[in-house]
Amino acid sequence: FRSYCLGKTENKHQKGGSMNLTEVAQEQQEFVVNTRRVLHADPQTRWMEDRALSFIRQNVVNMIQLPLTNDWQIMELKGGLVVDFIVDPKLPRVLFRADMDALPIQEETGLSFASENPGVMHACGHDCHTAMLLGAMQPIANGSVKPKKNIRFVFQRAEENPGTDPEPISGGDMLVRENVCEGISSAHMLHIWATGQRGVFSSRPGAMLGNSGRIKFFIKTTGGHAALPNDGSNALRVTHAIQNAMDSFAARHLPPTEPAALEPVILNAGKASNVMPAKAELWYGCRTMLHRERHAEFMDKIENEVKATVARFPGASVEVTKIMGHPALLNDEEDFDRVRTLLEKTGEAVAIEPPLLGGEDFAYYLYRVPGSAWLLGANQKGCGNHHTPTFNPSEDVFWKGVLFWLLLATSD
Repeated sequence: FRSYCLGKTENKHQKGGSMNLTEVAQEQQEFVVNTRRVLHADPQTRWMEDRALSFIRQNVVNMIQLPLTNDWQIMELKGGLVVDFIVDPKLPRVLFRADMDALPIQEETGLSFASENPGVMHACGHDCHTAMLLGAMQPIANGSVKPKKNIRFVFQRAEENPGTDPEPISGGDMLVRENVCEGISSAHMLHIWATGQRGVFSSRPGAMLGNSGRIKFFIKTTGGHAALPNDGSNALRVTHAIQNAMDSFAARHLPPTEPAALEPVILNAGKASNVMPAKAELWYGCRTMLHRERHAEFMDKIENEVKATVARFPGASVEVTKIMGHPALLNDEEDFDRVRTLLEKTGEAVAIEPPLLGGEDFAYYLYRVPGSAWLLGANQKGCGNHHTPTFNPSEDVFWKGVLFWLLLATSD
């Protein structure tokens, strides 16, 4: 990592008057920006984030090496780093989560702190999420802010691309299996939002983000000479028939008001212009806002229809692989109202976000405990969308992310 002055900072307010949370959060802006830039320059993809974890852990250790009357506990789990701050064991414990993994994308932002790792980039803001949560931890550690509840800070690995190497399971799913939600009264996450109005928080009650399912169809046929299409089956024609069936599938199986996207994303077949290919691989993205069980039923219906379609071609067969991906993210309506009220009372702008079919593995937490996911708008000129080489959210809003966490930490 590049060397920045990070970690423990002096609490200028321990022997003086208290500050309001907005001022405390604004004081963390420089720290958060520098921390984010360190993480951004050295991105690592899912389950490869060892350097990021080491960097985060060192910052946490630096922060809590202060004379404190409260207990700090650090746990290293497979799914990430968990840090507990205990105010009083009798009080509720809330969970604050940030992710840290990057994407296999070649960065094209031209930033002075751009990725130094070829083909890997923080193109979804996870570097920002970790930096903002560390920025909120710091004034709690140095005594500037007094939480009214116990806090579990979670720095999670492997949010992106479930079902892929080197470990198919996502970090959120793993942590939930490792009982990170045990004893938790509510859970929250904050995601930087490159297309959102700068400085505006947004969320929605109920279903907010979609299931991120994938389906792979591997087709085998007889193949044959392109001059004799009547003598054998062409795997490409089979994929065309599948795509024709899928074009209307959602309309035939879901109500018109139910958001869904069933989209072909990968097709591999054929190597010669005079040969009907005998094999083909076709992938679909399958996204809905359905509850986990109903989404699984939807994917089962897809499998059945595709098998029936392929059966019409002589000598053709299909192997179907379903990857469930992240489940739909379902915000608790009461928690959404509570957080919105906290933000608005502080003078922060809040918008209702329309349902989005993007996936987010924080959904696993919300299947175990009530809570809500929030977005922080960070659009600026020249910023590409999420998962693009020019993704570059505004750093000006980072202190608002710190404020978000401090408001939750100090609310009744």
